[in-house]
Amino acid sequence: MINLFSILKIRVLALVLAACLPVAVMAQEDAIVVSEATHRYWPVTDGDGNLCFKQQQQTTYLAERQGGVVQAGVFYGGTVKLNSSSGGFGNTARHQNAEQEGIFYDDLKLCYYNLQLARQGKKATASFERTFTDSRFFDCIFLDEEQPIRHKQVEVTLPSGYRLLERNLDSHISKRFSLNKQGDTVWCYTITDLPRRKDEPAMPSPLKTRPCLLVTGAFTDVTALYRWIHDLSGVDCTVAGLDSLLATITQGCTTDEERMRQTFQWVQQHIRYIAYEAGMASYQPDTPANVLRLRWADCKGMALLLRTLLRAEGLDARLGFLGTDDIPWSPSEIPALTSLNHAICTVFLNGKTWFLDATMRYLSPGHVPDYLQGREVMVEHGDSLQLLTTPVLPPGSDCDSLRYEATIDGSRLHINATAAWSGDVREGMKRLIDNTEAKFKNECMGILLNGNDRHRAIRQFDWLTDSAEWTRLHAQLTDEQAVMRTGNECYVELDPHNDPSAGIIDTLKRTNDVEMPYRCRTVREVLLHIPEGYAVQWMPKGISISLPHATLDCTFELLQGAIRFRKVMEISDRHIRRSDIPQWNDALRRWHEAGSEQVILNTE
Repeated sequence: MINLFSILKIRVLALVLAACLPVAVMAQEDAIVVSEATHRYWPVTDGDGNLCFKQQQQTTYLAERQGGVVQAGVFYGGTVKLNSSSGGFGNTARHQNAEQEGIFYDDLKLCYYNLQLARQGKKATASFERTFTDSRFFDCIFLDEEQPIRHKQVEVTLPSGYRLLERNLDSHISKRFSLNKQGDTVWCYTITDLPRRKDEPAMPSPLKTRPCLLVTGAFTDVTALYRWIHDLSGVDCTVAGLDSLLATITQGCTTDEERMRQTFQWVQQHIRYIAYEAGMASYQPDTPANVLRLRWADCKGMALLLRTLLRAEGLDARLGFLGTDDIPWSPSEIPALTSLNHAICTVFLNGKTWFLDATMRYLSPGHVPDYLQGREVMVEHGDSLQLLTTPVLPPGSDCDSLRYEATIDGSRLHINATAAWSGDVREGMKRLIDNTEAKFKNECMGILLNGNDRHRAIRQFDWLTDSAEWTRLHAQLTDEQAVMRTGNECYVELDPHNDPSAGIIDTLKRTNDVEMPYRCRTVREVLLHIPEGYAVQWMPKGISISLPHATLDCTFELLQGAIRFRKVMEISDRHIRRSDIPQWNDALRRWHEAGSEQVILNTE
């Protein structure tokens, strides 16, 4: 379930257009600007009297610094009709399907023009007219562009019962509003000297960063939004041979919770998650029978199949509709399709509420994925609904742990290593291993255990072991350079240097905030057995750092016959503001430096 103009779609135009731009233009950032643009939206009715919205946009581009090629385009398809387009004399419209990472099929199309601006000072204009044939899908208007904006006007006319909500507007954007003769509200936004939007790695979702207008009114409240989604979900749930299938799935189960867990795992393992967006199929789930036949589905199809199976087992299972944390508001705050992009199965069992996301192949039923934590869920309850909130779990529920037990042998360390992952981290690691070709699996495992350290060799794998909540990988390593001897002293560096979430963030050209993949706890622990005849001459003090979004600890502890080194990073808020990145980088450097200090042993 992904809205037409949701966070997964609004990046597509940038990716498609950027892939076609000449290298010379891409290398010269901001060479071409939007010198003048006018976008108008207003209500119309179709032949059946249904409310629609029409859009006209005209954009003039200026080669402000040098000539080149710029592409102007819009999406259409589904509930968006392309009425007309123009790219000026000699320019031909080009059409192609929208393609994006993570989406198996998308019925949206892109109409665009290659506009040639031969040299500095040249201009070119493109215009488009579209109709949003279903007012429910006219829900979000972004005000920025791929290029810097010198001057742009956006005029939105809304009938009674509709209103605009503003998000991420700044001093470059001003507004005024008035009433027309029909009593409609006319909103006019003027954008002046707005820098171009810049896509960067690990940046927050567009709905959190880009200036946009949210259109509300197609649904009077959250109940109306729920009823529309719920009615679409009323597909045929008949499954031939259901009793036989359930007998196979729940074989050996003696309690309702065991049946729920085993059924959830069966759907996770036997139905492949594929994002599929085509017309109303973006919101209407496939039938459980067809999902079982195809062995793949989107989030709605998987949730409905799981609900069907659990209900047949006598459990209280219901669909739940929500937005992931890419959407910074809830359905009750903004009752619009832009508030929803996901579906799950909600189960009430033994006084506990279970939020089951079968698209996550390896998560246990007791774990809520980080991107769904603290989110409002519209849980089906007949024609009404229940508004529930998913729990916020401690960062330690998503854990990446690496433990070494080391002994010194001459100038090398012999290491028994155990890597362990839980929660979202486990999901990511298991998917990584699954997607690695067989001939590269050992190399992949080695990187997970030693951080691709060329001086640390794998001697033997004990492979993977799974429990309900954890996946563990065991191996024996040899480190050829961790120990240095001089005279009667022995210098040992204990830090494994394997912290995938602890990289310094490049701030040279970065303009956006950073979002970490998830809140998590990373633990690196080394237990070094002190050789017979040696004593500790010096041991580092370690460090402890507290930041608004994280804590970093590094400790050295003397035990009976051993030294324990421990590094812990706990991310409690994965959003790092751009202004806080230097402080974060400085903390990481100090944390790394503290961990890199050597322990000194000497003969007694």
